[in-house]
Amino acid sequence: MAPEVRSRKIKNSKFLEPKKSKNTVCNKEWTKSITDETSKAVIPVASYFQADVPDWNDQIRKNYSDESKWLRSVVWQPSYATRTIVEEEGNTIGKGRPDSCLCTFPGSTECVKLHVRIKHNQLRSDLGPAYYKWRFYEMGEVGRRKSWDFDERKTINALARTCNMKSKHTSFLDLVSVHFPAKCWKNVVSYYFNVYVPRRISTKIRSGALEVDSDED
Repeated sequence: MAPEVRSRKIKNSKFLEPKKSKNTVCNKEWTKSITDETSKAVIPVASYFQADVPDWNDQIRKNYSDESKWLRSVVWQPSYATRTIVEEEGNTIGKGRPDSCLCTFPGSTECVKLHVRIKHNQLRSDLGPAYYKWRFYEMGEVGRRKSWDFDERKTINALARTCNMKSKHTSFLDLVSVHFPAKCWKNVVSYYFNVYVPRRISTKIRSGALEVDSDED
């Protein structure tokens, strides 16, 4: 017969607690040290801790010929004609476009796309070769859509609808990565931020949502 095992109650509850390792204690001390505002590191201020920056004499040493690419290298410079047009039309940064336009349905999706396309073409005309050197053609919804064919975009739109119907914890990026394993992560993330997120925000705004969180995914 198996021996009878009787359970005994331990009066002292400290025996029930797991033993704390040295690493746990160190981690707590480290966390406390970075969160405690009273224990801030002292910034040393003395001649020994200062950088020695020589005076600029407008001359470049021969052994620093590679640095010439950072000096006096103009990639794009606005012409006088461009500056005049901007000043006359009042196209200043941050002004935005007028609230009303001549579109059939002002404020609609097609209206916004039209104005974005107009400004995109204007930017390409103003920058000239710098537009391609700075790879502006890869930016925005138009640039990202070119790297995905029609069937792929159709699948992505279906995944987006699936993601919206499911829990908010469902990640759109994870769904796309599973269905398109051959696509590099750069293209997936770029499509997410340049196409999916702006479309989702615009949809929520048009639906009358009072608060729109672009980071809820």
